[in-house]
Amino acid sequence: GFGHRRPEGAAFFQLETQLLVHQTTRLCWEKCVDKAGTIPDGWAKACLVNCAGHFTDTSQFISEQLDQTQKSKSVFSESLSD
Repeated sequence: GFGHRRPEGAAFFQLETQLLVHQTTRLCWEKCVDKAGTIPDGWAKACLVNCAGHFTDTSQFISEQLDQTQKSKSVFSESLSD
């Protein structure tokens, strides 16, 4: 959790999260809403929710895979130094 991170690490993570939310919102809006200034209808609202959900799931999956890869490299490096 954040309790184990340095404060600047937590601030960086928060900034990265905000940027990801902004990018997701923009991408999903472009995909799901036809015209600027229009209010999303039922289909567009469902599209926005699904788009954001899939994007979040994918981001989480990639993050977990990168974390696993990093842990594997760390264990491999430690075994080489023994």
